[in-house]
Amino acid sequence: MKPSSSEGSAYHFAPGQSDLAMTQVGRGTPAGEMLRRYWHPIAASAEVGDLPVAVRLLGEDLILFRTRVGEVGLVYPRCIHRGASLYYGRVEERGIRCCYHGWLFAPTGQCLEQVCEPDCGARTVKHYRQPWYPVEERYGVIFAYLGPLEEKPPLPRYEPLENLEDGQYRLIVDAHHKVFGDPQPDYNWLQMTENGVDPFHVYVLHNLNRDQFHPSFGIRPEVRWEPIPHGVRTSTLRRDQDHVVHRVGELIFPLLTVSGNPLAHDFDKSVLFVWKVPVDDHNTRNIIIFRASDRVAGLVESGEFERQLFPRSWHDMTEEEHQRDPGDYEAQKSQGPITLHTEENLVSSDKGVALYRRMLKQAITDVAAGKSPFNMDVLSNRPVRIVAGNFLDDRLQAALDENAALAAAES
Repeated sequence: MKPSSSEGSAYHFAPGQSDLAMTQVGRGTPAGEMLRRYWHPIAASAEVGDLPVAVRLLGEDLILFRTRVGEVGLVYPRCIHRGASLYYGRVEERGIRCCYHGWLFAPTGQCLEQVCEPDCGARTVKHYRQPWYPVEERYGVIFAYLGPLEEKPPLPRYEPLENLEDGQYRLIVDAHHKVFGDPQPDYNWLQMTENGVDPFHVYVLHNLNRDQFHPSFGIRPEVRWEPIPHGVRTSTLRRDQDHVVHRVGELIFPLLTVSGNPLAHDFDKSVLFVWKVPVDDHNTRNIIIFRASDRVAGLVESGEFERQLFPRSWHDMTEEEHQRDPGDYEAQKSQGPITLHTEENLVSSDKGVALYRRMLKQAITDVAAGKSPFNMDVLSNRPVRIVAGNFLDDRLQAALDENAALAAAES
C-alpha cells in the first residue's frame, strides 16, 4: 500500500485489512487445513505426568495425557457419554477414565470400559470412541497431527538433533518464559514465523538502545536469501576488525526456524530449533530445542542465558523500560492480533518475508486442490540436513561443502 492522499494526511487514510486466508488456523480455513497436514509440537515430554494436561492447538481445545505405562494420548475434552471434561479424568494403565461415570478410553479413543453398565459394558464399548488425534514423542517433545489420518506423514527427523556428540545435550525451553514476554504471546503465528526470515530486524531492534545479542549484530549485514528443498535459507555476513562473521538460519516449512546461538560468534554445533506453534488465530506458543554444548547447557540451566539477553526479567520491567528497550515481543504485539497486511509496503530488505509468503500461499492452494503441500516429501524421507549457526571466516563454506557431500552420498 502506498499513500495516495494529499501530502499523506491521515484524514484521508483508510485502515487496512488482514489476510485471513493466510493467517487463520481453525478447521476449514485455508491456512488451517494446510497446517493440519504437518506435525506440530504441543508439549515437552517432561510436562506430561500423572495428571491430564489441557492444550490448545490450531484453535482446538484438547486433553493430553500419559498412561501409567507411558503411552501418550490426545483426545477431545468432552467425554462422549455426558460431556464432563476429561481434564478431571483419572489416568490409568490402559488410558484415561472420566471422573463422572467412569468411562475408560484408550489413547486412540476407543472406549474400554463403562463401569455403570452390565459387565462394564463388555458388549457395548466397541461402539463408542472418543475423538482423538495421533501423537508421537521425539527429542523430548510431544508432537501432534491434527489432519486427515489417510494423509498423515511420518514424524520428521532433523540431523543435528539425531547425532549428539559427547558433552552435548538437547534442552527444551519456552522461548518467552521470563525473558521476552508472555509465555503465550497474544498475536498471530505468522508475525512470529516471519521474524525468522527477517535478519535486518536484528540489526535495528536488538541494537536500538543496547546490544541485546552479540555486539557484532550491530553491524549492518550483507544478506542473501535462497529457497532450499525444505524452506528458506537466510545468510548474513558481517565484517568486524578481526573476522568475517556468517550467521545462517533456515526456515523449515511451515513453522520451524533453525539458527545459531544469538550470544556468540561460534558455539561449535550449538543450534536453536524454534517452532512457532499456532495456539489459535490470536495466540502463539514458542517451543525451543537447544542442541547445546556443556557450556551452553550451563548458561541455560543457570539462567545466565536469560540474564545476558536481558539484565532484568521481562515481567519485572516497567512500561517505560519496555519502551526504551523493546524486543521481538513488543514489536510483534504492536502490529496487532493479526497485522493489517494491506497496509504493508514490502521493500528489498523484506525479500525473505515475500519468499516465505509465496511458499505459504502455494501450499494453501495445493491443499485446497487436493495435493500434498510443500516440503512433505523432504520431511517424510531421511533426517533433514541443516546448515545453520554462526561461522567465522571460511567455516561456513566448509559446512556447506560437508552438507552437500553427505546429501550426494545419500541420493
